[in-house]
Amino acid sequence: MSLNITSVRFTPYNKGALKGFADVELDNSLIIKGFKVFDGKSGLFVANPSNPTADKKYADNIFFTSGDEGELAKKQLSEAILNAFGGQSNTVNQADNSRQARASSNSIDLLGAPPL
Repeated sequence: MSLNITSVRFTPYNKGALKGFADVELDNSLIIKGFKVFDGKSGLFVANPSNPTADKKYADNIFFTSGDEGELAKKQLSEAILNAFGGQSNTVNQADNSRQARASSNSIDLLGAPPL
């Protein structure tokens, strides 16, 4: 199974290890807001959308299923978000490679990240 990532919108926010926020659109029908890109000890990584809890920790709002499909979905989302963070262009799929990432003054859209 492969996710159909329609677009990724990245908004830079350079504060400590936090490098910005990303919203991901799937199948032109579902938007997941609030992914975060951090620069950690081992490099860049993507954190799931989360909210603070009463004990001042954070709880994820989305979860990937265990097994190969969940791991693949997590990898696809992370790579699409990190590509948007890097401002790299990407293609929709092998049949249509004409869509390029669009940049605006404060955000980057990554249209049609391909299945990985």
